[in-house]
Amino acid sequence: MNVFEDIASKGPLFQQLQESGLIRKAFDREVIGELIGWGWYEELYAEDEPDFNRLDTLPIYVIYLNEYQRDAIESLINCYKPLEAVKKAGHFFDFLVVNVDLKLICGMGLGRKNRFFSYMSANGSPFDHEDVANEQLLRDSMPWDFLSKLQETLEGLGQEMFNSDSIPGNPESLQMTLDAGPNDEGYYYLEDDDLEMSEDELRGYIYDLEIHDENIDDAGSMLQVIFPTLETYQLNTGDY
Repeated sequence: MNVFEDIASKGPLFQQLQESGLIRKAFDREVIGELIGWGWYEELYAEDEPDFNRLDTLPIYVIYLNEYQRDAIESLINCYKPLEAVKKAGHFFDFLVVNVDLKLICGMGLGRKNRFFSYMSANGSPFDHEDVANEQLLRDSMPWDFLSKLQETLEGLGQEMFNSDSIPGNPESLQMTLDAGPNDEGYYYLEDDDLEMSEDELRGYIYDLEIHDENIDDAGSMLQVIFPTLETYQLNTGDY
């Protein structure tokens, strides 16, 4: 039984992923109800309440590749071999969006410097970052563009993580440096980074870090609606 048949029939792999909290329907009623307030799924409400019974029959799933759930992820890779080549190449996917009827999978993740990447695979073919036709086919199979929204959310999260990680110090060390006051030359010394800066620069770093952290928290909160066990910091590759 291949991965598409297993998920469609709620077979052993599906059950293992479900027990590990790693698979959800992309148009799950509870997910829609919680994420509508974040601007997701709005087109479904354009005329009236969505037909949740119809949405529940859609063959579209999202899988969280939490590498800390090693047994479940290994089972998934064994069931869909094209994933193996991606994992061996370096940074692995964070999420898969799967249409089991069309036998299409879009894998997406964060790579070096938390840059976003996205690849398509069709019915066991190698993952390809230039398969525009099948990505559009997957997108068109949805009554609302869940695929693009998830991609945009993960890409935005990666950018905010990169921006935050590019700022010297951390909230605690920056605040301690500000509280310690300037040296005789009027500069503030950030010991961890062996860096001197003006008060304006220091306050700017503190402000920017707060904004980036808020945006990271918001993106993480949206993803946690779909996968409550997700820890946002685990998506940060830390590869700089």
